[in-house]
Amino acid sequence: MLHGKGTFKWTDGTLYKGEFRENEITGKGTYHWSDGSTYKGQVMNGLRHGQGTYINTEEGVEYEGQWVNGMRDGYGELRYKNGSVYQGNWQKGMKWGKGKMTYASGNFYEGNWENNKRNGHGTMNWVTSNEKYTGNWVDNLQSGFGTHIWLDSSTAYKLLRNRYVGY
Repeated sequence: MLHGKGTFKWTDGTLYKGEFRENEITGKGTYHWSDGSTYKGQVMNGLRHGQGTYINTEEGVEYEGQWVNGMRDGYGELRYKNGSVYQGNWQKGMKWGKGKMTYASGNFYEGNWENNKRNGHGTMNWVTSNEKYTGNWVDNLQSGFGTHIWLDSSTAYKLLRNRYVGY
């Protein structure tokens, strides 16, 4: 039986270094896949499970956070090579619950997510066009009641004319 610390290599080039318990890859360890991606953290029954960091340079992503049965689940941070960052909750590998997405442009959304999309209540700030929407979202679209503001810094009185409140 595999038990204790060791190294296991598959024929496809995948390599695992870490802990084994009663013939299972369980404990702390590091995976190296043939595509160059890596995972370092907690493992259970051969799957990413617990706290860990996954890096895939080919896809240009780095995730640090919670895993359940091989999928992002719980709180975590996903960084993209273009500079975008998501910080928030995950469920079964998807953005789900409260979270904040900061895009490479500097624009950001903070609020509810479901199925990797803005769903529920949230606020989108477009710093590039000086706009802000706070309200309901359905599948990444403003939907339902909300307030959209187009900010104009030339005078305080224009703020009232550059506001839409409604459905």
